[in-house]
Amino acid sequence: MLESSCNVMNQAIPVRTDQDIAATLNTSTRSIERVRRSYVEDGLESALNPKVQKHYRPKKLDGTAEAFLVATVCMSAPEGRAEWTMQLLADKLVECKIVDSISDETVRTPLKKMHLNPG
Repeated sequence: MLESSCNVMNQAIPVRTDQDIAATLNTSTRSIERVRRSYVEDGLESALNPKVQKHYRPKKLDGTAEAFLVATVCMSAPEGRAEWTMQLLADKLVECKIVDSISDETVRTPLKKMHLNPG
């Protein structure tokens, strides 16, 4: 946005750049751009009260499932294995009917957050 001024009711009001606005509000210029786009496309109400994500998916692992996962990691690895792999842990969650299906990446994420290594 170019630095300029706006004449409202015969008073010059300086127009601020996105960088200035972001610095004042302690946010990113990308956030300023998103709010502006929302205002232009959907109006003031949309800009002030953004919608909740449309494609929200509940977490596969709730607290109970995560506790089971941690307990499983703390157990010794299956026979013939030196350590648990993410895929073995995912298979164990399905085998024990904790979840219907789960990817090894979904298993890895809470373990990483808890700083646990299944090895």
